[in-house]
Amino acid sequence: RSDSAWKLYAMLCGIWRIAGEDVTIIDAQGNVQLATGADGRQCELHRESDSLFMAEVGEKKVSAQLAHGGAELQWDEGTCREPVLPDSAVAGPVEVGSKSERFVIVLRHGQSEYNAAVRKTGKDPGIIDAPLTSKGRRQAVAARDKLGSLLSREGLPFPFLVITSPLSRALATCLAAADLDRWDCPVEVWPSVREFFSSSDDLGRPPEELALEFPTLAEQLKALPQVWWTVPAEYSSLPPGAAMLQAYQSDKELWHESGRRHRADRVADIIQRLRSLPWPAGRSCVLVVAHCNLLSDLSKEILGERRRLHNCEALTMPFNL
Repeated sequence: RSDSAWKLYAMLCGIWRIAGEDVTIIDAQGNVQLATGADGRQCELHRESDSLFMAEVGEKKVSAQLAHGGAELQWDEGTCREPVLPDSAVAGPVEVGSKSERFVIVLRHGQSEYNAAVRKTGKDPGIIDAPLTSKGRRQAVAARDKLGSLLSREGLPFPFLVITSPLSRALATCLAAADLDRWDCPVEVWPSVREFFSSSDDLGRPPEELALEFPTLAEQLKALPQVWWTVPAEYSSLPPGAAMLQAYQSDKELWHESGRRHRADRVADIIQRLRSLPWPAGRSCVLVVAHCNLLSDLSKEILGERRRLHNCEALTMPFNL
């Protein structure tokens, strides 16, 4: 939305009293919803232009527009320029959806060489920190427009922060899909949103290698621990690379158990860290670029249901925790 549309959108929510009748307008998961007086009829205000929303409730028509430096609501024959109660005071009686001003958008990485190999053979190909395939790179580029459409459709501003896993498939997807110049927001690399260890591609690479491949994030990548991915204590002294891959291939169950251990704790830590971010006032969102199983667990905690995303599929989650 344009600045004027956002201004009107923010001004609309509240209780308006027109010709003795209360008209309640609330924000329900990105849609401006309207309900009337005692009968509780509900409908959605449709955006006609950047400065005009309109709806019909039975035989009555309602329009909301910018006027005289504020919002003006016309309800049938009556006009009102200020809600008697602002949005923050509206509670309870109108149940049209869960209200949230904060949203977490998650994006799974594009197809990796590991994904492609497993699809073809059904076997772990033994690729450390698997990069994107050419298809995966195309998916990541296409995700930029899809994210733009998602933000517009959900009525969300640009993310104030982008968070990415340090695994290469997530880093490459992040830098291709996030419209960072337009969004004018920082990127933070969080090792905590890496995938739960379950295969060779969850073995990471040392910070200096990642910094060379992703120079725009070099400062953050160089600050990572030398081994920032999951490694059983029994193999913590091994150098990254071939020796670590061989150790995994010879003792997979131990590595898989390490991946399962503290899984819930890691998700809880991610949610706590998201909660403690400096969220801007009003509607705001962050983008998290990560992995299938991690995002499945995260959606279970935030939404109450697991969502398994396809490569470069995005999901918007109201963040009420």
